[in-house]
Amino acid sequence: MNVYDKVHELSRMIKEGPEYSKLLAAKETLDKDESVKNMVRDFFKAQVELERATMMGEEQNPETVEKMKSLRELINLNTAARDFLIAHMTLMQLAGDVYKIIGDTFSDLAEMDIFKE
Repeated sequence: MNVYDKVHELSRMIKEGPEYSKLLAAKETLDKDESVKNMVRDFFKAQVELERATMMGEEQNPETVEKMKSLRELINLNTAARDFLIAHMTLMQLAGDVYKIIGDTFSDLAEMDIFKE
């Protein structure tokens, strides 16, 4: 068994899977309306800004929090935007699960005596 062959097989399985297909279909629908696409883009930008502030231990900008809240409400009212975000979150959850499974494989290495003082 070649690990690289299995990783490529996993990659193909993900690309052929329903999560990936749903995201591509949702993206295609989203691309048909530039204003909705921009709304989703703004949502992601605000999300990244808030996450960055949190990770840096900074206070979140109240304007960004309010913008995120407003965008979330608008997105929930728009089928194309909502379907894209749901599909994106679903695929990212799958990716996170795969990363965790692979990461757990290497967790024992951190316990090796060579890495301890």
